[in-house]
Amino acid sequence: MFGASTIAELTGAEDRGSLIHLNFDYVDAIVAGKPYLFKAGETFNAGSTIEGVTIKNEGPTETGDELMKFIGTYDQIVLENQNQRFVADDDYLYSPAAGGTTMGAFRCYFTIPGGSSAGAPGKRAKIVFGHQSPTGMDQITEQAAPAKFMFNGVLYIIRDGKTYNAQGQMIQ
Repeated sequence: MFGASTIAELTGAEDRGSLIHLNFDYVDAIVAGKPYLFKAGETFNAGSTIEGVTIKNEGPTETGDELMKFIGTYDQIVLENQNQRFVADDDYLYSPAAGGTTMGAFRCYFTIPGGSSAGAPGKRAKIVFGHQSPTGMDQITEQAAPAKFMFNGVLYIIRDGKTYNAQGQMIQ
């Protein structure tokens, strides 16, 4: 029904300085009531049906740890709390806009528990599948100091013959 789909569960979060890695591992089976990230291989519309499946709305469920909580929803929800985060197309998490951000039904969001380092100013969070590094910067071994240069007001770093921006993203 969904084509070549992928399902992943939150397995942990790591504080890596200015970036929180939210580690998701792929799974072959799911547990009722537990939130997962699901990407359908084919378009699934509101009018589509799944034979033999009943959905019971028993309120949002959550998983996670003291760094970040992952919450699945059944209904549309408005995120208004600055400790809430939603996933964007780039796999980074963002705070809701002033006045709130509306999330559709069957979506997910994250919360930052009080006292968590994930809520520190300037801290970003990114979803990482299969514990892969979200940028090539984590895979660089210690060698000679990298070369740095500015071009049109943007800082670039050259290391091991590859060019990176200041956020650690490799430039093609």
